[in-house]
Amino acid sequence: TGLKRESTVVLNASQLSNDTADLASLLRISKEEAENNRSNFRLTINSVSRMLPAELNAELYKRFYETEEINTEEQFRERFRKSLADMFAGDSDIRLFNKLTKHLLDNVPCELSNNILRRYFGAKVREKMAEGEVFEEEMEKVMTGLRWQCLEKAIIATNEIKISHEEIMAFTKNEISIQLRRSGQSLSEEELNKQVQKILEKSENLTNVYSNIMQMKIIQLLKERATLVKHELPYNEFYNLEHNHQH
Repeated sequence: TGLKRESTVVLNASQLSNDTADLASLLRISKEEAENNRSNFRLTINSVSRMLPAELNAELYKRFYETEEINTEEQFRERFRKSLADMFAGDSDIRLFNKLTKHLLDNVPCELSNNILRRYFGAKVREKMAEGEVFEEEMEKVMTGLRWQCLEKAIIATNEIKISHEEIMAFTKNEISIQLRRSGQSLSEEELNKQVQKILEKSENLTNVYSNIMQMKIIQLLKERATLVKHELPYNEFYNLEHNHQH
């Protein structure tokens, strides 16, 4: 791009990532906030680095999977395949969750006092609307979000879904480990635990983690209760489905 150290660039949130989950993680906000975020961000380049292909050796295997015994290229490739499969399984679950959510919203009644809510949220929507956005479309998104919150609370209460402190810690630790592996880095168990504690000290991070875990639990519940038909797709087709769904 020709940008150098200490250069600045202004980007819209939609340019940072096409994936809602990635954008939420990048900005450290909830997925609901990321989905409707159209703000501009001024980014300052603090450093410029280049990535070079690493040698396939014991040092690399240990960097990616510190707690596992991987000694050969074949073992490493097999373990990496499993990591990719797990990642795409998560993407598939999110797409399933979106479809099931729409089905519930279309078929399960959840009455809201629309006039009162529209007056209350209408002013807030107008304040945050970007140029070119249509008020009725933005209000419909808000009302849909509120209806889902109503249904979500009913699902949680009816099925007595709970989240433990241990689950929050384990989820956060796993998310950090994934991000580190993607950049070829690793931390000791002690350093990782410190990082987890530091992240969870911020209430907004704790809220986001709680929300993500709850979504995973609801997805699992819906998968168990719904009659599902499995479809296998090549990666490119699956990516196009996701891309088109988000737009």
